[in-house]
Amino acid sequence: LLGAVTINANNVTVGEVDHGFTINGVGQAGVYVQGSRSGLTLGGNIIVAANNKNAFLTEGGQSNFTISGNTFQGSASQLVYVNGFPSVGLLSTNVDFIGNTFGGTATGPLLGQEADDSSIVGNTFNGNTSYAALEIHGDNTTVSDNTLTGSGAGAGVLVSEFSSGALINASSGANTINGFAIGIQVDGSDVIVQFNIIEDNSFGLDNTSGELVNAEKNWWGSLHGPFHDDTNLLGEGDEVSNFVDFSPWCTTDDLEDCEEGGVQFLGSNGPLDELLLSFDPNPVAIPNASELTVTAVDADGVRLVNDSREIELNAGGTTKFDGIGGPALINLVGGVLTTDVTETIPGTVNVVAK
Repeated sequence: LLGAVTINANNVTVGEVDHGFTINGVGQAGVYVQGSRSGLTLGGNIIVAANNKNAFLTEGGQSNFTISGNTFQGSASQLVYVNGFPSVGLLSTNVDFIGNTFGGTATGPLLGQEADDSSIVGNTFNGNTSYAALEIHGDNTTVSDNTLTGSGAGAGVLVSEFSSGALINASSGANTINGFAIGIQVDGSDVIVQFNIIEDNSFGLDNTSGELVNAEKNWWGSLHGPFHDDTNLLGEGDEVSNFVDFSPWCTTDDLEDCEEGGVQFLGSNGPLDELLLSFDPNPVAIPNASELTVTAVDADGVRLVNDSREIELNAGGTTKFDGIGGPALINLVGGVLTTDVTETIPGTVNVVAK
């Protein structure tokens, strides 16, 4: 037997959300798609892998599948696998996985996706694998709003050398990736990784492709951004490799604030472009004190949250900074310093920071 359920026709529907079947795998799979098929709707089912085989398996040449609201479980080699051009030379396209749960255990991926132009949205990956929870081989795959939770081994998302144009969130809905040896492994090209929560992995993003990955505006588990052994030594979040553009990063795990709130929710590792000065209250009412804030920012106005350089403040005359006459030398903390500015002689106070 190929599977407990074998699909060998087009436009087949098996179950629907909240009204599906329990399918216990036999042969190669619980559900096996034979030949080049289109229009499959698979929804609301509990599908158990054939022992050490698959819960769902296709032969390649698939198109326009909607696989939603299913629970895939059992002991498997590859829990769910969609074959396509990389493995069998038959192009698969538009095979979408929406709102499924991938549990059980697998020696290979929980979901292996070789179909091009496909979406993987709103799924939960909580099964155990030492390989990868999600393996992407197809081109132009969109991955958003998924939760991937590991047990210390394997990768959360693996983008293979066969894949081009993978879009891992980029504002469609945050993916949460935690608990893996490697959060995201990139071997493919033209990959964008943005607005994701990537934390509590042994390594956050490892790029072996040799091409720069746009990984800006992610939360890496720390206000100080990801650790990089050359360009962000003060980063306390998950580590990133070379060829990863991680700056600016989100300084909060509320990614809606990060996406819509502007530079106040972003951090940068530089270089310094400008020291911004602001007074509260402004204007200063002499002889009352005014609080001065100095912020180090990059060319986009993003705070250098790991900057601790010494700043010289001077205003001449009898102006004092925290009771010290200028020039005063004060170190930034997290790219910012605050000090009380006082002056006893009426007139204009011109503060210079450098």
